Formats: sequence, C-alpha cells, structure tokens
Amino acid sequence: MTPVRYVIDREAVAAEVARTRATLDQGYGRWFARQVAFNMAVFYVIVLVLRWNELPQMSAWPAWKLATSFVLPLVAAVGLAWWTGRRTFSHDNLDVDRRMLLIAEDLRALGGPGWIRRSAIMGLGVGAAIGIPVGAVMMLAWRPETMPGVQRALTIPVFVGMTLVWCVPMVFLLRWLSLLALKRMVKAVAE
Repeated sequence: MTPVRYVIDREAVAAEVARTRATLDQGYGRWFARQVAFNMAVFYVIVLVLRWNELPQMSAWPAWKLATSFVLPLVAAVGLAWWTGRRTFSHDNLDVDRRMLLIAEDLRALGGPGWIRRSAIMGLGVGAAIGIPVGAVMMLAWRPETMPGVQRALTIPVFVGMTLVWCVPMVFLLRWLSLLALKRMVKAVAE
C-alpha cells in the first residue's frame, strides 16, 4: 500500500474563498436576512417541539413564558447570524493564504495531539457555563417543591451534572462535524 500524507488543497480553498466573496458581493444585508430567517425557523421548530403540549393554552401563558418562547429565539437567531457573518466574512476568510492557515490551525486543534483532552475540557467548560447560571436562577427563583433535588443547595450541582451529561458528548459530536466540514479542503498525496 502506498503511504499517503494529507495536505490542504489550495484549489478547494480558493474556490471556497471565491464563493464567499461572491456571496458578499451579492450583498451582506441579503445574506444576513436569509441567515436570520433560517435560524429563526430552526429555533421556532425547537420551541414548538418543546412546548407542543402547551400550545392549546397559549392565551393563558404568563408574559415570561411568551417572551422565552418567541422573543428569545428571535434574539438568538439575530445574534447567531451576526456571529456567523463576522466569522464567515472576516478578512482572514477572504484571503486564500490566511484561510489555509486557519484551516491548518483548526485541523491541529481538532485532530492533533491532545485533542481528547482539549475536547473534554471544552465540554466541561460549556457544561459549567450553562449549568451554573441555570442552577442559580432555579435556586433563587423557583419553589423548593418544584426543584429536581430536595435541598435548595443541591440545585446548582444537579444542573451542572445534568448539563454535563449532554455537553461533553455534544462537544465531541461538534468536533466530528467540524472535521467532516474540513474534509473537503484536504487531499491525499502519495509520498
């Protein structure tokens, strides 16, 4: 079997940069509106799935529930579109050489030595960043009988643990998806 090594495909990166530039030439506002619409569709489908059984009683919902169900997904959709636009149309992503350096850094981070440790630490960080605020809000705002634990002091550790159960595997899934996305920028070369 012939040994191969993997290199970043300059032609594929140049084609990707050209597509990004063409999208930007069509107008950032147009791209942004499409991105917000797509994000809103995804977020509102999630809200519908989560609140499906409660939809018939929507007229009786308190204001906070209406806001979390309709305003927060809109804010999240706009925020995600803004963040995606900043990343997609950054100066580094519009230059072939800089884009190749970014891809090389991403490949090193996602598949280089220590990737398991980095992914696990990221999963723990995300779990803590989500679980601690949610647990704190629940500990301070909700009645003890509605909490998952009997004691108020256990609310934060319980929510951090519950969040870690899905955050750590999610980080590894996102790593895998990122590598799949970068796969089209890499080609095998016989040594």
